[in-house]
Amino acid sequence: METNEKTGVILDKNEPIGKITGYLLHLPEGYQTEKKALIVNLHGHGAGGRDLNRIRFGFLREIYKGKKIDAVIVNPQALYEWNDSFNSITPFIDMLLEKYNIDESRIYITGLSNGAGFAWDYAIINHHKIAAVIPIAGWHTQGDKVCEAKNLAVWAYHNKGDGVISYKGIPGLIEQFKKCGAQNVHYTIYEANGHDAWTRTYADPAVLEWLLQQKKGDTAPSPIPAPEPEKPVTINRQPILKASDKTVNLPSDRVMLYGSAWDPDGKIVGFKWEKLSGGEITLGRTDEQNLMVTNFKEGEYTFRVTATDNQGAQTSQEVILNVAGKPASYFNIRIDGATEEELAAIRAILGDKVKIV
Repeated sequence: METNEKTGVILDKNEPIGKITGYLLHLPEGYQTEKKALIVNLHGHGAGGRDLNRIRFGFLREIYKGKKIDAVIVNPQALYEWNDSFNSITPFIDMLLEKYNIDESRIYITGLSNGAGFAWDYAIINHHKIAAVIPIAGWHTQGDKVCEAKNLAVWAYHNKGDGVISYKGIPGLIEQFKKCGAQNVHYTIYEANGHDAWTRTYADPAVLEWLLQQKKGDTAPSPIPAPEPEKPVTINRQPILKASDKTVNLPSDRVMLYGSAWDPDGKIVGFKWEKLSGGEITLGRTDEQNLMVTNFKEGEYTFRVTATDNQGAQTSQEVILNVAGKPASYFNIRIDGATEEELAAIRAILGDKVKIV
């Protein structure tokens, strides 16, 4: 068992397991001596690949905000989509059980959108392994196996105005569970539009409180904590920023670096330029869209430009200015029939201003 990992932080693990290319990991304090619950979060469509920045969501986002959660939390990343990587989930969980001090009666799986569908499927198929599932804005393909999973704890979440995946099948699915004898199954349909039902769900303390109460083998419903008062949820999209690298030759003594930005749900209210690396240089208009650079010398300079929208969201991009030395200037002359010794003598006389061809 691993006992030297950092606790209370989020660790980037670029360690492939089958068709899972890597994962984000949170270990709570005290996991070395006390068994902890495991929460597996499955990402949605388009977040697969080899870039862990795409999967910083779910309960881990609350960790980034400073919240302490007494559970092992992992966000695995599929190579492409979960339909390709589905068979890697079990060996992935088995690896976690071997490496960390996990309570095998408290293994939970959640997911959003495409990940919610596969969280549904995985939990129903592996009901002997999973204690609870929280699918958000997703659907499943295992309706014929629901009765086999009647002891699974379920709480599904969806927006009523979801135009990507309809909520309408959720009440019927929960009713199907209940007809099979399930007692600890629930659903919440938000009176909201859009596909994103997960931001508010993962941020609600009552959701995590309910989840951590679940234990494999329990058939009686756990007490349902009172949810926080419903608040309108506004998702502020980040600005779109574009800026290009530039090369300039001496003896030029000034250059303009250009940036442009637009905001998909608001307006851009500010720009900020700063130098990250390079020699002494003079900057002008650092709080405007375009940066004036003067008094530079030969070398490479790196800058960062940041665009801010009217709700405080920011996007940054690095820009490189490459200052090259003064380009050579010379005349071409053509000499036919000369030996190498004669050409060398001519070059010595004419100097480096003439190129012999």
